Amino acid sequence: MIKSQQAETKPSVCWSKESQIPALRVELSGDVFLVFPYIHFNFAKMEKNTLLLSFSNHEVRISGSNLKEIGIAIQRLSVEWIKETPPRYVALAKKETTIIEKIEVTEKSDEGSLSPSIPG
Repeated sequence: MIKSQQAETKPSVCWSKESQIPALRVELSGDVFLVFPYIHFNFAKMEKNTLLLSFSNHEVRISGSNLKEIGIAIQRLSVEWIKETPPRYVALAKKETTIIEKIEVTEKSDEGSLSPSIPG
């Protein structure tokens, strides 16, 4: 029996990937979440410890460590959901573990500027 590579990886507490997901769910806090259809995805930009996702009407800024794997999965439109890593896991995480410390969502205005963050 051949095991898939996905079955060998441990599940993450801050993100999940599947193949060909139609939308990205961004969990903010408590019961608050937003769903962004990938059809509205414009681009992703990775700089140091920040991953910026641009959609038609919103930007999602993800801050943390080891975010490259999420960026590559976004390229394949396969990230199902993201959320901030619970603080109790941050202290215990290995150096190579993906950690999402903060997620900020801003709405783009008609003039192209960004309005204040959506509360989370």
